[in-house]
Amino acid sequence: MKEKRQKGWMIGAFLAFWIVLFWALKGEDWKNQLQAQAAILQLSGPVLIGIWGSSLLVALRLIVLVHEAGHAVGALLAKFQIQKFYASWLRIERKATAWKVRFKKPEHKVGGLVEALPTHTRRLRSRYFLFIAGGPAATLLSGAAALIIHRILKDDAAAWLTLGGYLFTNFLLVFGWLSMLVALTNLLPVKSASGYLNDGTQLKHLYQGGPAMHQQLAILHLSSLPNRSTRPRDWDPALLEQLLAHPSNTALDCYAHLYAYSYYHDCNDAEALRLHLNEAIDRRHTTSVSMQQYLFAEGAYVAALHSQDAQQARYWLELAQQAKPFGKDEALFARAAVAYVEGRMHEADNWLQAAQKQLQEQPSSGSTLQAFERMDQLQTQIRQASRAAATAI
Repeated sequence: MKEKRQKGWMIGAFLAFWIVLFWALKGEDWKNQLQAQAAILQLSGPVLIGIWGSSLLVALRLIVLVHEAGHAVGALLAKFQIQKFYASWLRIERKATAWKVRFKKPEHKVGGLVEALPTHTRRLRSRYFLFIAGGPAATLLSGAAALIIHRILKDDAAAWLTLGGYLFTNFLLVFGWLSMLVALTNLLPVKSASGYLNDGTQLKHLYQGGPAMHQQLAILHLSSLPNRSTRPRDWDPALLEQLLAHPSNTALDCYAHLYAYSYYHDCNDAEALRLHLNEAIDRRHTTSVSMQQYLFAEGAYVAALHSQDAQQARYWLELAQQAKPFGKDEALFARAAVAYVEGRMHEADNWLQAAQKQLQEQPSSGSTLQAFERMDQLQTQIRQASRAAATAI
């Protein structure tokens, strides 16, 4: 936490330095231009400043949408099937029978994302490169186009004499430069504050090769549509070995152990599943808060149903809640498992029904079959415990 705070202060100080420098060099010119434009449009200075601020906010939202749309186009060109499209508050998800569109507050420090699965496993490296590169490419091209159009309109004096013309040309300028800045920043192979691997990091891995590339390709193989119906216990052991044998000191190490956890869980190997879940949890700091919540929730489930330890189950569930406060559709199964081991059968049954309904909406896969089995087992245990309690009364 201290390191993150120091990093935040450094970034803030860096930005403040450049803002002060630019204001010292160009501040007087900008002030004069703003006053002249306000006089032409018969607007007050604060109103004109508000227009610039509004343009900035709208441009940022549009840039995220364009960036994620670029990923979506790249995914389709690379023969990937889109599963999720998130851009700011917009959420579009593939469900079992139809697409679901909703609006939800974005995750902390995550502007958007596109999740897609390869439809086949040939030439995965180049195809995934195209998928990832689509986002920065769309951002750069749209930004360049906006600046070119602004340059053309800048020489047209009539465009600056009306409020509509000024709003449009002003927006083009803001959108263009922000797009270029966002694209170039996104291409820097640096650690993302969100916990997700940014585009620059992934493109670097794919271009240079190495452990992270091997891990990513193994994950793509395991999650591809041809393998989607395969139960985790039937996964190719060689792919799991490839995942675990090439540690990259990135979030992919956590995902590698999470895949191994799913495999050994489906094989009913209690010792191995605990080992790999613990290894994944130990690497949680490299991942997003949503993944951290999921890992702790799995810890609660294992403590509740495999160890029958109510105290440990509650401990892990509270850690999941601390990592990311539960939404109404998050950690439902873990909450059912903890309620069961704590003896609150009615509450456990309610959570379980909600989890089953949620899972039924998901596209069918080998992993969902495994999840349905887990839920059926818990439902049986809840019914047995409820009958035993009724008999005792």
